[in-house]
Amino acid sequence: MSLSDQLVTLAGADPDILREAPSDRGKYLALGRVILVTSLMAMLSMAFLLNSVFPTSTTARFLAILGVSLFWGAGIMTIDAALVKGMHSKGFSLVCQAIPRFVIAFLISSVVSTPIVLAIFSSDIAQQVHANQIAEANKQTDSVNGGSLATQLNGIQTQIDNNNAIVAGYQKTLNDLNTTLATDQKLEAQAQLTMTCEVEGAGASDPACQGIATDISGPGKNYQVDSVKHDQAVAQVERDKTAVAAAQEQFTAAQVKAGIALCGQIIGPDGTAIPAPACKGGLTADRDNLQTQLDAMKDTSAIMDNNGLIGKLKALSQISSGNGWALFEHWSVVLLLFCIECMPVIARVLYGIEAVSAHDQILKKRSLVECTRSKNADEATLRDIDRSYRKNDAISEHQCSIDIRLAKYKATQEAAVAKKAIKKAAKGGAV
Repeated sequence: MSLSDQLVTLAGADPDILREAPSDRGKYLALGRVILVTSLMAMLSMAFLLNSVFPTSTTARFLAILGVSLFWGAGIMTIDAALVKGMHSKGFSLVCQAIPRFVIAFLISSVVSTPIVLAIFSSDIAQQVHANQIAEANKQTDSVNGGSLATQLNGIQTQIDNNNAIVAGYQKTLNDLNTTLATDQKLEAQAQLTMTCEVEGAGASDPACQGIATDISGPGKNYQVDSVKHDQAVAQVERDKTAVAAAQEQFTAAQVKAGIALCGQIIGPDGTAIPAPACKGGLTADRDNLQTQLDAMKDTSAIMDNNGLIGKLKALSQISSGNGWALFEHWSVVLLLFCIECMPVIARVLYGIEAVSAHDQILKKRSLVECTRSKNADEATLRDIDRSYRKNDAISEHQCSIDIRLAKYKATQEAAVAKKAIKKAAKGGAV
């Protein structure tokens, strides 16, 4: 089949019929070219779409885009051919047939135009998509921060801070007492030195005793005063040590209690509860688990990396709604592709609006002939079936007559046999 025959076949015409009506060949050839161009536009549009959705450049991607685009173009070609193939009327009925085809063509053009519009406004769409991603990421972060998990995490963190604050308070008290103890121990040591220097009278001979003791040895009046001061310093140091020991005990108990609260507990060798090692339980584990969940929920990388078709369509809608020229350009492309997609149907309507073409007339005649032949064949078949039924009925009646005669013959023979038997029996009795 030649290329021109393939094109007229694509336009819904029969090449054999066009040989009988050569005047119609040109318009069907043009209609086939229109369908071919429409399918090529659909194929290119699908290639634009797939290239924008899958921007990574690989051989497999190229082959996939090529295959899908060819399949899409072939599908549109098949649909367009089907749309015009059944349109063989004229006048108003032809227009009525075209209305649903226009609706289908509009739907197809809307789909086909989308990737081309996305390619035209690609830079503006990219900016709007990025702005939408930032807004969505901020919205997600705000939602997570104000959610129940964040509230639970804040509550647990408050408990942890309170426990740490209690331990820190005991630690500060212990540190202050240790500082006081060190100071008092220095005072005790100074009192001890003063008392020793005084009793030895080394105020002038020993450089360490100069200024704190006299040159008079023995337990004099100054020694008695220094001894009292020393005893008071020793007593104060003992009180400080007692206070430090008590504070150390309180601090250790607070550490254990806070450690159990923060890290969970295990039973020690002495049978008492102690904090679990490595903080695998308690408030710290609860906080870490919640923090991990919140970090996962706050992860906006999926949002920021989402450059899919839905996001681009949303961005295109926002651009069109906020910019009159963008809206005009958008619908101009849609209407242009709608006109291209409708061209096969429009051309078919224009060809048949005034009168039925010679091709369609011949096709109609052939259809009537085929219908008549089929009808005649059906009638002949019905007559043959009727004759067969009648023949079978005649055969059945003849067989039934034979069966009746045979039954009567058998009854007559049986009656004769019975009479002979009776006579024979009667003679035997008389003897």
